[in-house]
Amino acid sequence: MQRVAAEEPDRPACSGHRIQAVTVRLERDHHLDLPVLWPNLWLILPETTRTEITTAEQALTRATTLGGVAA
Repeated sequence: MQRVAAEEPDRPACSGHRIQAVTVRLERDHHLDLPVLWPNLWLILPETTRTEITTAEQALTRATTLGGVAA
């Protein structure tokens, strides 16, 4: 039987759950606390990776804003 989600859902939206699942798996499998690790990781990521993450974050912000206005 296939699982519906990678981790036990604990967020109201699918996108929020997927982001939380990464945090849960890093903590469980590698004993890494992503919220603590992220600022240091951001400093050593290549510029192209940081640009892609920033672009995705901006697109998500725009989509969320448009969704809020449409509601």
